Amino acid sequence: MVWSLYLLNSNGRTNNLKGKCGSVADPPQLKKYLNELDLKSWTKAHFSEWPKVDNVTNNNFETFNGMIVKYRSKPIIRMLEEVRAYVIRIMARNKKNLSGYIGIVTLRQLSRLEREKEESNKWTPT
Repeated sequence: MVWSLYLLNSNGRTNNLKGKCGSVADPPQLKKYLNELDLKSWTKAHFSEWPKVDNVTNNNFETFNGMIVKYRSKPIIRMLEEVRAYVIRIMARNKKNLSGYIGIVTLRQLSRLEREKEESNKWTPT
């Protein structure tokens, strides 16, 4: 029962099943215990999708700020137009590069996966 509650993806369904915790298959304390916990601590529906690591978002911001350095001296509307054009160029280039690729995982992620797979051969249990 706990796993079915954890794996739910909608808040309404979580609340409905949370009320059924007093079934015969579950210990009587389970309903009381789950009601005392915050839903964000144990249900998938309430997890935040925002990155928990600052360096991921910081790297994205640093890359973006480095890209717009040459546009900062322009008036705001012109700067926004230039940034928009830059983003469109990058997206078109990526689309062109991937247009002939057939696969579930892109080449960059696939090469990273292979590298991690090779590195995992060196792991030893402690």
